[in-house]
Amino acid sequence: MVDGSLAVAGTKTSTNTTVKTALAQKLAMPTKRTESWIFYGLFFGVGFAWLGGAIVGFLGVAIFNSAVGAIFAIIAGTCIFLHCMKHYRDCARRNAKYNKLDYQNEKAQWDLGFYCHRCENVFVPKIKINHV
Repeated sequence: MVDGSLAVAGTKTSTNTTVKTALAQKLAMPTKRTESWIFYGLFFGVGFAWLGGAIVGFLGVAIFNSAVGAIFAIIAGTCIFLHCMKHYRDCARRNAKYNKLDYQNEKAQWDLGFYCHRCENVFVPKIKINHV
């Protein structure tokens, strides 16, 4: 094994890993947050709606022993799906607001800051950017 590469019987595989030290994480540039919500909302919404609908439908059939369980399953699944979509849309809105307002301020402070290797302090001047 040399440099993360392994050759076995004529085949070669490699792995690439990135590890951040605690200092690198502390000094890292702030990152923007994702504003994409539709994929997560649909994926988790459909999954939870199916699971919740199945559970409620099974209980409805077990209790009422009729098609009422299927109606409960459809209602529960729809409510769970809509809740997941709303949750992820709200998260995307919060992230968009952070990216528009707070990220610019944090990035400006990061640009002005510096790390002293001698005394191991991070010096970050506090600035306030007026958002229009």
